[in-house]
Amino acid sequence: ATESATAAAAAAKMAAAKAESDAELATAALASAQADLAAAERERVDAAVLTKAAATRHEDATNRTLRAAADAAAIRALTSKATAASEASTRKAEADADAAEAALERVTLQAESINANVEKASAQARERVEAAKVQAEQIKSNANRAADAAKARASIEHAEAQDSLAAAKA
Repeated sequence: ATESATAAAAAAKMAAAKAESDAELATAALASAQADLAAAERERVDAAVLTKAAATRHEDATNRTLRAAADAAAIRALTSKATAASEASTRKAEADADAAEAALERVTLQAESINANVEKASAQARERVEAAKVQAEQIKSNANRAADAAKARASIEHAEAQDSLAAAKA
């Protein structure tokens, strides 16, 4: 009876060690997914100051966040296997996976906000360019009118000078 109890105890220890090992693997995979997610979020923030190249990096970051979400789903599968042996570890891994999904959602919202800000800045820049064109046209038009007026005055003064010269010669 003691031999079977000893064997059962050894089997229980091995099962507990395997469950703990599975939980550690799940936790390590979760940490990796969170690191990927953090890297994607940093890239999204940087994308706000970039031009067309930012759109490409934004797409890459989105793909990484999607992979991070897939990793989170894989972590959930691993943690469900370890649940019987270590419910506390499983609850923590689930909470971490939910945090990763929440972070993914925040990153997605930030990316949408960044895109909206970039579009708004582009529209404002186009408006400023159009206003500058209109102003330049007005300045050009005013300069042309002033030049025409000066030319007309000079022509009149020239004619008067010609008349005075002709009268002086006569």
